Amino acid sequence: MKAREAVSGLPPRKVKEPNMPVDVALREADELEGLVQSDRTGLEAVGFARELVVRLRALRQVLTEEQRAVVDARSAAAAAGRDYREQGRRLREMHADLAATLRFAFRNDEYLLRGLARIAKRKGGPDRLMEITTLLQVAGKHIEELRGVGYAPSRLEELAAMAAAVARSVSKTRRAERVSTRRRDAAFACLQEVVREIRSHGRYAFRRDPQRAVLYASAYRRGARRGAGARPVAEAAQDA
Repeated sequence: MKAREAVSGLPPRKVKEPNMPVDVALREADELEGLVQSDRTGLEAVGFARELVVRLRALRQVLTEEQRAVVDARSAAAAAGRDYREQGRRLREMHADLAATLRFAFRNDEYLLRGLARIAKRKGGPDRLMEITTLLQVAGKHIEELRGVGYAPSRLEELAAMAAAVARSVSKTRRAERVSTRRRDAAFACLQEVVREIRSHGRYAFRRDPQRAVLYASAYRRGARRGAGARPVAEAAQDA
Protein backbone atom coordinates (compact mmCIF):
# COMPACT_ATOMS: atom_id res chain seq x y z
CA MET A 1 0.00 0.00 0.00
CA LYS A 2 1.31 3.45 -0.88
CA ALA A 3 2.24 5.73 1.99
CA ARG A 4 -0.49 8.34 1.45
CA GLU A 5 -3.13 5.65 1.04
CA ALA A 6 -2.02 4.10 4.32
CA VAL A 7 -2.23 7.48 6.05
CA SER A 8 -5.65 8.42 4.66
CA GLY A 9 -7.00 4.93 5.34
CA LEU A 10 -5.86 4.74 8.97
CA PRO A 11 -8.85 4.06 11.25
CA PRO A 12 -9.73 7.03 13.51
CA ARG A 13 -9.13 4.94 16.65
CA LYS A 14 -5.45 4.69 15.70
CA VAL A 15 -5.01 8.41 15.11
CA LYS A 16 -3.59 9.97 18.25
CA GLU A 17 -1.63 13.06 19.12
CA PRO A 18 2.13 12.47 18.65
CA ASN A 19 3.84 11.33 21.85
CA MET A 20 7.11 13.01 20.92
CA PRO A 21 8.07 16.13 18.95
CA VAL A 22 7.56 15.53 15.24
CA ASP A 23 11.01 16.82 14.35
CA VAL A 24 12.52 14.30 16.77
CA ALA A 25 10.50 11.46 15.23
CA LEU A 26 11.67 12.45 11.76
CA ARG A 27 15.30 12.65 12.85
CA GLU A 28 15.14 9.27 14.58
CA ALA A 29 13.52 7.69 11.51
CA ASP A 30 16.33 9.06 9.37
CA GLU A 31 18.96 7.74 11.78
CA LEU A 32 17.18 4.37 11.91
CA GLU A 33 17.36 4.04 8.14
CA GLY A 34 21.11 4.62 8.26
CA LEU A 35 21.45 2.01 11.00
CA VAL A 36 19.50 -0.53 8.96
CA GLN A 37 21.77 0.02 5.97
CA SER A 38 24.86 -0.78 8.04
CA ASP A 39 23.24 -3.80 9.72
CA ARG A 40 21.48 -5.25 6.68
CA THR A 41 23.14 -8.68 6.81
CA GLY A 42 22.31 -9.25 10.46
CA LEU A 43 18.74 -8.01 10.03
CA GLU A 44 18.00 -10.07 6.93
CA ALA A 45 19.21 -13.15 8.80
CA VAL A 46 16.14 -12.79 11.07
CA GLY A 47 13.68 -12.18 8.24
CA PHE A 48 13.90 -8.42 7.87
CA ALA A 49 12.08 -7.26 4.72
CA ARG A 50 13.69 -4.46 2.72
CA GLU A 51 10.20 -3.20 1.97
CA LEU A 52 10.14 -1.83 5.52
CA VAL A 53 12.88 0.63 4.58
CA VAL A 54 10.91 1.73 1.52
CA ARG A 55 7.85 2.35 3.70
CA LEU A 56 9.94 4.13 6.32
CA ARG A 57 11.38 6.51 3.74
CA ALA A 58 7.99 7.21 2.11
CA LEU A 59 6.18 7.78 5.41
CA ARG A 60 8.95 10.05 6.63
CA GLN A 61 8.38 12.20 3.56
CA VAL A 62 4.62 12.22 4.07
CA LEU A 63 5.00 13.23 7.72
CA THR A 64 7.41 16.01 6.75
CA GLU A 65 4.85 17.40 4.30
CA GLU A 66 1.94 17.06 6.71
CA GLN A 67 3.85 18.75 9.53
CA ARG A 68 4.58 21.64 7.18
CA ALA A 69 0.84 21.80 6.38
CA VAL A 70 0.03 22.00 10.10
CA VAL A 71 2.49 24.86 10.56
CA ASP A 72 0.97 26.68 7.57
CA ALA A 73 -2.58 26.13 8.89
CA ARG A 74 -1.63 27.45 12.31
CA SER A 75 -0.01 30.49 10.74
CA ALA A 76 -3.21 31.12 8.78
CA ALA A 77 -5.24 30.73 11.98
CA ALA A 78 -3.00 33.22 13.76
CA ALA A 79 -3.40 35.68 10.87
CA ALA A 80 -7.16 35.20 10.98
CA GLY A 81 -7.02 35.87 14.71
CA ARG A 82 -5.25 39.17 14.07
CA ASP A 83 -7.90 40.07 11.47
CA TYR A 84 -10.57 39.11 13.96
CA ARG A 85 -9.07 41.41 16.58
CA GLU A 86 -9.00 44.26 14.08
CA GLN A 87 -12.60 43.65 13.04
CA GLY A 88 -13.47 42.86 16.64
CA ARG A 89 -13.21 46.45 17.85
CA ARG A 90 -15.97 47.60 15.51
CA LEU A 91 -17.93 44.42 16.16
CA ARG A 92 -17.71 44.94 19.93
CA GLU A 93 -18.85 48.55 19.59
CA MET A 94 -21.89 47.59 17.52
CA HIS A 95 -22.63 44.65 19.79
CA ALA A 96 -22.47 46.81 22.92
CA ASP A 97 -24.63 49.47 21.26
CA LEU A 98 -27.33 46.94 20.31
CA ALA A 99 -27.31 45.41 23.79
CA ALA A 100 -27.63 48.84 25.43
CA THR A 101 -30.42 49.85 23.03
CA LEU A 102 -32.36 46.66 23.75
CA ARG A 103 -32.01 47.17 27.50
CA PHE A 104 -33.29 50.71 27.13
CA ALA A 105 -36.14 49.68 24.83
CA PHE A 106 -37.14 46.89 27.27
CA ARG A 107 -36.58 48.96 30.43
CA ASN A 108 -40.17 48.52 31.54
CA ASP A 109 -40.45 44.81 30.72
CA GLU A 110 -38.83 42.64 33.42
CA TYR A 111 -39.33 39.42 31.44
CA LEU A 112 -37.40 40.71 28.41
CA LEU A 113 -34.71 42.25 30.61
CA ARG A 114 -34.13 38.89 32.32
CA GLY A 115 -33.78 37.30 28.90
CA LEU A 116 -31.12 39.86 27.94
CA ALA A 117 -29.28 39.21 31.21
CA ARG A 118 -29.12 35.48 30.47
CA ILE A 119 -27.74 36.16 26.98
CA ALA A 120 -25.08 38.54 28.36
CA LYS A 121 -23.49 35.83 30.53
CA ARG A 122 -21.47 34.57 27.57
CA LYS A 123 -17.90 35.89 27.33
CA GLY A 124 -15.88 36.73 24.19
CA GLY A 125 -14.66 34.76 21.14
CA PRO A 126 -17.18 32.27 19.73
CA ASP A 127 -19.50 33.06 22.64
CA ARG A 128 -19.54 36.70 21.56
CA LEU A 129 -20.63 35.69 18.07
CA MET A 130 -23.32 33.47 19.56
CA GLU A 131 -24.51 36.32 21.76
CA ILE A 132 -24.66 38.69 18.79
CA THR A 133 -26.68 36.14 16.81
CA THR A 134 -29.10 35.73 19.70
CA LEU A 135 -29.45 39.50 20.19
CA LEU A 136 -30.13 39.92 16.47
CA GLN A 137 -32.91 37.34 16.71
CA VAL A 138 -34.42 39.20 19.65
CA ALA A 139 -34.05 42.55 17.90
CA GLY A 140 -35.71 41.21 14.77
CA LYS A 141 -38.85 40.55 16.77
CA HIS A 142 -38.92 44.06 18.20
CA ILE A 143 -38.16 46.33 15.25
CA GLU A 144 -40.81 48.87 16.20
CA GLU A 145 -39.48 49.20 19.75
CA LEU A 146 -35.99 49.84 18.33
CA ARG A 147 -37.30 52.43 15.90
CA GLY A 148 -39.04 54.07 18.82
CA VAL A 149 -35.70 54.73 20.52
CA GLY A 150 -33.94 55.89 17.37
CA TYR A 151 -32.17 52.65 16.36
CA ALA A 152 -32.24 52.14 12.57
CA PRO A 153 -33.00 48.56 11.37
CA SER A 154 -30.21 48.94 8.77
CA ARG A 155 -27.72 48.77 11.65
CA LEU A 156 -28.97 45.27 12.43
CA GLU A 157 -28.16 44.24 8.86
CA GLU A 158 -24.66 45.72 9.14
CA LEU A 159 -23.99 43.95 12.42
CA ALA A 160 -25.34 40.65 11.08
CA ALA A 161 -23.13 40.86 7.97
CA MET A 162 -20.02 41.67 10.00
CA ALA A 163 -20.65 38.87 12.51
CA ALA A 164 -21.28 36.38 9.70
CA ALA A 165 -18.04 37.33 7.95
CA VAL A 166 -16.02 36.89 11.15
CA ALA A 167 -17.74 33.57 11.90
CA ARG A 168 -16.96 32.24 8.40
CA SER A 169 -13.33 33.27 8.69
CA VAL A 170 -12.91 31.68 12.13
CA SER A 171 -14.72 28.50 11.06
CA LYS A 172 -12.68 28.12 7.88
CA THR A 173 -9.30 28.47 9.56
CA ARG A 174 -10.24 26.19 12.45
CA ARG A 175 -11.53 23.53 10.08
CA ALA A 176 -8.34 23.70 8.01
CA GLU A 177 -6.23 23.37 11.16
CA ARG A 178 -8.27 20.38 12.38
CA VAL A 179 -7.99 18.59 9.03
CA SER A 180 -4.25 19.19 8.65
CA THR A 181 -3.60 18.15 12.25
CA ARG A 182 -5.58 14.93 11.79
CA ARG A 183 -3.58 14.06 8.66
CA ARG A 184 -0.31 14.86 10.44
CA ASP A 185 -1.26 12.67 13.40
CA ALA A 186 -2.22 9.82 11.06
CA ALA A 187 1.11 10.11 9.24
CA PHE A 188 2.93 10.08 12.57
CA ALA A 189 1.06 6.92 13.67
CA CYS A 190 1.85 5.14 10.39
CA LEU A 191 5.52 6.07 10.57
CA GLN A 192 5.79 4.93 14.20
CA GLU A 193 4.23 1.59 13.32
CA VAL A 194 7.00 0.94 10.79
CA VAL A 195 9.64 2.29 13.18
CA ARG A 196 8.49 -0.10 15.90
CA GLU A 197 8.67 -3.04 13.51
CA ILE A 198 12.20 -2.15 12.44
CA ARG A 199 13.33 -1.60 16.03
CA SER A 200 11.86 -4.96 16.99
CA HIS A 201 13.90 -6.71 14.29
CA GLY A 202 17.03 -4.90 15.38
CA ARG A 203 16.66 -5.70 19.06
CA TYR A 204 16.08 -9.36 18.25
CA ALA A 205 18.89 -9.63 15.69
CA PHE A 206 21.37 -8.15 18.16
CA ARG A 207 19.91 -9.57 21.36
CA ARG A 208 23.30 -11.00 22.32
CA ASP A 209 25.00 -7.64 21.70
CA PRO A 210 23.35 -5.14 24.09
CA GLN A 211 25.58 -2.29 22.95
CA ARG A 212 24.29 -2.74 19.40
CA ALA A 213 20.72 -3.59 20.36
CA VAL A 214 20.31 -0.37 22.32
CA LEU A 215 20.85 1.57 19.10
CA TYR A 216 17.45 0.25 18.00
CA ALA A 217 15.76 1.99 20.93
CA SER A 218 14.50 5.56 20.83
CA ALA A 219 17.13 7.94 22.18
CA TYR A 220 14.38 10.46 22.92
CA ARG A 221 12.47 8.00 25.11
CA ARG A 222 15.64 6.83 26.82
CA GLY A 223 16.37 10.46 27.67
CA ALA A 224 12.81 10.98 28.93
CA ARG A 225 13.26 8.06 31.36
CA ARG A 226 16.50 9.32 32.82
CA GLY A 227 14.59 11.33 35.38
CA ALA A 228 13.48 8.01 36.89
CA GLY A 229 17.08 6.91 37.35
CA ALA A 230 19.77 5.31 35.21
CA ARG A 231 19.05 1.86 33.82
CA PRO A 232 21.33 -0.85 32.45
CA VAL A 233 21.89 -0.80 28.70
CA ALA A 234 20.56 -4.34 28.24
CA GLU A 235 17.32 -3.48 30.10
CA ALA A 236 16.78 -0.31 28.09
CA ALA A 237 17.37 -2.17 24.84
CA GLN A 238 14.68 -4.69 25.65
CA ASP A 239 11.77 -2.34 26.35
CA ALA A 240 12.54 0.92 24.50
